[in-house]
Amino acid sequence: MADLLPFALFAFISSVTPGPANVAIFAKTSRTGFRASVPFVTGVLVGFLAVLVGGLALYAAGVALAGTALIYLKVVGAVYLIYLAVGIWLDRAQTDESFVGMRGALKGLPMHPLSVKAWLFVLLSYTTFKLDTSTLSVIAYPLVFLLAAVAAHLIWMTFGSALKGQIQTRYLQIINRISAVCIVVLVIYIFIP
Repeated sequence: MADLLPFALFAFISSVTPGPANVAIFAKTSRTGFRASVPFVTGVLVGFLAVLVGGLALYAAGVALAGTALIYLKVVGAVYLIYLAVGIWLDRAQTDESFVGMRGALKGLPMHPLSVKAWLFVLLSYTTFKLDTSTLSVIAYPLVFLLAAVAAHLIWMTFGSALKGQIQTRYLQIINRISAVCIVVLVIYIFIP
C-alpha cells in the first residue's frame, strides 16, 4: 500500500491524457453541455469499472493481454471508435437526445472496454506497482483508479461545457470535426507497432 500515492498520480495522468473517451466527452459536452452529458459519461465510467475488474482478474490469474486477444480488441475497438468519430463528424452541434438518459449511458458504456489504451494502462499499472492480492489492495487500487478517471472526465466535461454557448455553432462544428479526426488518428496509432 506504500505505492498508493504514486499509483494515484499514474492513474490520474493516464486518465486525463487525451484518448478516445476524453475526446468524445469533450465533443459531447461542448455540444450538449455538462448536465446533458452526465448519462453518457456515467456509461463511460461504468465501462471503465468493468475494465478495472477485468484487468484485476487477468492480473490475479497471471494472464497477459497479448497475442490474438489484443488483435481482436484492437479491431473491435477500432470499429467502435470509427463509428463514434463518424457520429461526431456528422454532428450539427445541436442537442442530441440519443446521448441523454439511459440511451446516453448505453452509448458511453463500450468506450473503455473497447479501448486498447484503457486495458493497457490498467494492466500496466497493476504490474508496475505490483498490486498484491490482499483484500485492501484489491479494493483500494481499482477504487483509486476509478476516482482518478472520474476527476479526469470531470475536467474534460468542464472544459467542453465551458465552450457551449461561448462560440458560434459553425465553430463548434469545427471543434467536433477536429475531435473526430483526433479519434481516427488514435485508431491509426493503435495499429502502429
